[in-house]
Amino acid sequence: MALRRPFVRLGRVPLFFFILHWPVVHGLAIVVSATRGESLEWLFSDTPFQPPPGYGFGLPVVYLIWIGVVAVVYPPCAWFARYKSSPPVRMAQLYLISAHSGE
Repeated sequence: MALRRPFVRLGRVPLFFFILHWPVVHGLAIVVSATRGESLEWLFSDTPFQPPPGYGFGLPVVYLIWIGVVAVVYPPCAWFARYKSSPPVRMAQLYLISAHSGE
């Protein structure tokens, strides 16, 4: 049961995960290209992307990168899932909180 909890949590915020993983993957691609001494131009050009010849990794490395990206994106997704499941704060509650903090 505890093993499936992270998957359920990610499943509750799929669009948030999808939007958040793009800049993480793009940033990782920039770091990899820069450390390999390759041109970064293709990462900022219009689609379709044309990576330089020989760019890329084998499948085992791709799986490790995928696990790393999920590990990086999981904490913000977990936070957003908790935020979504919490009861909404009403404007009247905000007014009462701000009125009491001024005393």
